[in-house]
Amino acid sequence: MITSSRFKKFAGINKNKITKVNPTINIKNTQDNIMPTHIKLNSPSLKATQSCNEHSYNIERSINTDIKNLPTSPSVISFCIYRIITCKNRSKPPHPFLQYLLYKYPQTEKGVSDLMVFPFIKYKSGAIKTIAKSTTKKLTNQDLTIKGFIENGEQLFLFFDLQEKESIPIQTVNYKNRDKQLWWAMIDEICNSREVINFPIHHSVYKIFYYNPALIYLMNKEKRLPIPKVGYYGNYYKFIPIIAAIGSQNSIRGQLSNSDLFYFSTFRKAVRYATWSPLYKERIAYNKKVTDIDGKYNEGGVVRFALFIEKILVPKDNSYEKLGKLLSKSSEWKERYDTLYFGSIDYDSTDLTINPEYILTHPEQYISLSYHMMDMKTITPNWEPSYNGYKIV
Repeated sequence: MITSSRFKKFAGINKNKITKVNPTINIKNTQDNIMPTHIKLNSPSLKATQSCNEHSYNIERSINTDIKNLPTSPSVISFCIYRIITCKNRSKPPHPFLQYLLYKYPQTEKGVSDLMVFPFIKYKSGAIKTIAKSTTKKLTNQDLTIKGFIENGEQLFLFFDLQEKESIPIQTVNYKNRDKQLWWAMIDEICNSREVINFPIHHSVYKIFYYNPALIYLMNKEKRLPIPKVGYYGNYYKFIPIIAAIGSQNSIRGQLSNSDLFYFSTFRKAVRYATWSPLYKERIAYNKKVTDIDGKYNEGGVVRFALFIEKILVPKDNSYEKLGKLLSKSSEWKERYDTLYFGSIDYDSTDLTINPEYILTHPEQYISLSYHMMDMKTITPNWEPSYNGYKIV
């Protein structure tokens, strides 16, 4: 147990920008008929090896677990709800990883448009425990107890383990549109990319992890478990639910390079393959043309994945010819590495910085988290690798 936190000195939420907006927690049940609302997964294996479930989360090193010392009159209460995904509650993950529940503001013209924060309320009166119980019930439909807290001036962060009482099976991957208010975010999204899809995460969320690193890591004995990276895969929209259910299989890009590889990238790069065919040519799917003459799809989608990477090859020679050989002769490096990383390409003595790609060698290295339809009204006439305006529906 700790009774003070290094996080107290952090400035926290800018109240002028955040707390003036009503943080409604009522969950909308909007649906899009063009996509199934969820895809059913295989049940977690009851015979899974113990090693894929071994972990500890030493959160007590950063939070105050003495609930008797809860502040009595904070200005803002943030609800930090986490869950740990393992092979016991989700099929396929090779090792456990963390997710935290975030609230996304709706699309507006204000400064908080699409901004992601911990769910929070402005405190007025009443017992903190009672407020916490009723609010977390609305958020998760579960009865949760306060595991501990962190104070930051007048802001109070309460921590909850969604699976403290029982391991809740995760048996679906859900379709999520831009209107969805609650999102499970990985640590990589919170601390590294600081966004989910391209929705920005507020500094009050990621800085609490920066100032309290014990919140970031799951442990296996004295060893930190690897943190999965977020990766995206784009394609014609009718293929997206299948990919979300069974994985990307061998992508068309892999087929073009004659290699059995699995391609994932940033969201912007995934938009390229979600909205245009691989060679910008007309494409036929389900016995009908699904692109225009320039290879642009009438509808596209992306799948968001967790990527499990341990041994990564980053080529020193980033020439176009060298990278082409690595893709076509993957057997030369696959025995030593499980992932090939592309960050830039040297083409005709010009360094072309690209959206990074992670090229995986085994289907066990990734699991789907959510899937989405592209908002085709935001798609530019030509794919622009530095454009930030691509959006999901």
